[in-house]
Amino acid sequence: MIRYFFKLAIRNIQKYRVNSIINLLGLSVGFAAFILIANVVRFELSYDRYHEKSDRIYRVDVDIKLSKETEYWSSSPYQMGAKLKSEYPEIENYFRECGLMLGVFKYKDLDFFENTGIYADNSIFEVLTIPFILGSPREALSDIYSIVLTEKFAKKYFGDKNPIGESLIIDNKFNYTVTGVIADFPENSSIRPDYIGSIQSYVKDLRQAQNWGSHFVRTYILLKEGVDYKEFNAKIKGFLNQFDDENPRYLRFNPLIKIHTNPSKDHNIWNIILLFGATAILILLIASLNFITLTNANLVTRIKEIKVQKILGGTKRSISLQHIGESVLITFISFDLGLFIAERTFVPFCMALNRTIELSYFLDIKFMALLFAIIMLIGFVSGIISVSKIINLKPLMVLGDSDNMQSRIRYSKRIPVIIQFFISIVLIVATIVSYKQMNYLKNKDLGFEKDNIICCSIGNINDQKEKLELFKQELLRNSNIEAACYANTVPYLNNIVNAYKKSADADDNLYNFYYCNTDPDYLNTYKIQLIRGESFTQNQVIQNQRVCLINETAQKMLGWENAVGRQLEPTDGGTKLTIIGIIKDYHIYSIQYKIPALCVELSRANSTRRHDFIMVRTKSGGLIEGKKYATGKLNEFFPDVPYAFFAFGNGLNTEAISSAEGIGRVLSFFSTIAIIIACMGVFGLVAITVKQKTKEIGIRKVLGASVSKIFGMISREFLILLAMANILAIPVALYVLDFFLQNFAYKTTVQITDFVIAIVLSIIFTLLAISYHAIKAARTNPVDAIKRE
Repeated sequence: MIRYFFKLAIRNIQKYRVNSIINLLGLSVGFAAFILIANVVRFELSYDRYHEKSDRIYRVDVDIKLSKETEYWSSSPYQMGAKLKSEYPEIENYFRECGLMLGVFKYKDLDFFENTGIYADNSIFEVLTIPFILGSPREALSDIYSIVLTEKFAKKYFGDKNPIGESLIIDNKFNYTVTGVIADFPENSSIRPDYIGSIQSYVKDLRQAQNWGSHFVRTYILLKEGVDYKEFNAKIKGFLNQFDDENPRYLRFNPLIKIHTNPSKDHNIWNIILLFGATAILILLIASLNFITLTNANLVTRIKEIKVQKILGGTKRSISLQHIGESVLITFISFDLGLFIAERTFVPFCMALNRTIELSYFLDIKFMALLFAIIMLIGFVSGIISVSKIINLKPLMVLGDSDNMQSRIRYSKRIPVIIQFFISIVLIVATIVSYKQMNYLKNKDLGFEKDNIICCSIGNINDQKEKLELFKQELLRNSNIEAACYANTVPYLNNIVNAYKKSADADDNLYNFYYCNTDPDYLNTYKIQLIRGESFTQNQVIQNQRVCLINETAQKMLGWENAVGRQLEPTDGGTKLTIIGIIKDYHIYSIQYKIPALCVELSRANSTRRHDFIMVRTKSGGLIEGKKYATGKLNEFFPDVPYAFFAFGNGLNTEAISSAEGIGRVLSFFSTIAIIIACMGVFGLVAITVKQKTKEIGIRKVLGASVSKIFGMISREFLILLAMANILAIPVALYVLDFFLQNFAYKTTVQITDFVIAIVLSIIFTLLAISYHAIKAARTNPVDAIKRE
């Protein structure tokens, strides 16, 4: 019996070849698209779940209540973790980490500038699941100046040699001993350093480590089993206020497994995940509706076949099984084809999204089983819908006139067609705006000129400040070099936060500034615009004046109409800073984020601050020669100091642009797929419609109807449905675009032309899908059409 139904299903697939090919292609491509996007969404939601105790690990964030707003910090005071552990038995363990471990790493003849490491407590290996290849996790970071390397990083310096006990010299000053080699962190890890240094090495001489008002580490706690984290969070929420009552601070537990997807102030990956998830579901919906609509529309051409089966003794059960079997068989074949397509395109698809996902992740048995069940359900539902329309038809009625059946089929296909058009239009608009956003980010003014800047990380030369100044003056003698400066930070790479109060003001609130310490040529080197006041001078350096520049955002935050001449009071009780100028806002982070308040302080003659970076601006076309000259002078002035040049400024817009480009490419690709599937459905429906109206078309031609009128008659119905879909799609598209653009601090504007372009494109695609069969029918000899009917 099953064999008979299988043969019959194969025969009908071959008999209605065009309809079957459209169904197979539409479903397989739709399934492939759904599988690809669903796997990426699964991957994004899997962050940090590979840790064995992931469900009990929380990062302790701090909400700081200021006078006008609340600031949300992921950092916390250094002493907080140990204090919490000693006072609350609910905490099983904790660790602290800070991502500030950077500098020039040197091993024998190898030296590179590195900035992908963190400092951490040894307990990081007890809380997180970090497999050791060499060394012991119990004491790997117990000693000061000990360092653990990932396998990839260890091979970079030591090759296949066992690195345990070897020394890495950082900035020609700190001698770190390699105490362990760990497996590389997976891509879906929110903590993913290339090396981990002992945190004691960092805080050894750091005054801020004893200051409860200084936030520079991230604290993670491991709760004991059975502890309700929400109740415990409420219990210790005000813990920090016993150490500082000026600005209320409240602890907030952030589950490790949600850190990646938790929305932040300027960056909301959760919106992107929802957008991708919705796209996957919509494409699967289009493919499914397309399949169901075509299958049902094709029933009109099979009415006589079904009634003949009934007259010859076919039962309702046998006819039902036949149609359900055909639908399930087509979905099964489509699933296999879709799986094959998805597997072959998975790696390039991930590359387009700037993701590195192993193929083994794609071949997850549980996910495939669930997917198979969903797809088989689609086939079963399609078959059931078909059966419900034909099972109760009377043989004698159908062997005669079938107009009533045709009318029922025609009305039942309208809603699915509108839904397909609706989804396609929303995706077209989303694609247009995502490309606009990408171009907007590419062309956005950074606030300074990053081209023609050479950036060099240099080892500790704080005790050679006079020589550093002579080196800088020597650089300026070269005709290719326009300006040069030194500083303790570089935009995007590493940024320091300092807290200040308003001096001589009743306002006792703390204000957080990103901080840079530099020399008088900072503005000239970066070409940053001075809006008000004056810039730094060499006399101020000599006279040890403590002066600074702040940006526009900082002035707004302080609430001063003119901040020039005002003073800022450091929280460490040091000398007050006098603000001498206001500079234009410029990006120190990726342009994906808002520009924060910034304080640029002049380095004084007696300053002990480190200056790890030298920036050199060359004239246009003089970058290579300028770098060559700077290299020679570095070797001349600092022969024993390691240094490394690195690409500057790319991260300022590369990260955001890559994000926008990746989203744009994916939306563009899958919008095209959705449109193609929808057009294939329209193509099939027009073929069936033309076949049903063969006699009507023939009679109209005999009565003098032109080709254009016949074309208009056939296309009118679909264009009306398209118009309805456009009306419904516009408000939904506006909501989707607003949802998408929330991911960017700086965004393009949505204009009416975006919708006009989408509507025009949808009309063009629909007319192309209709035109083949409509024109063919319009040019058919009417005598032949009437004779066949």
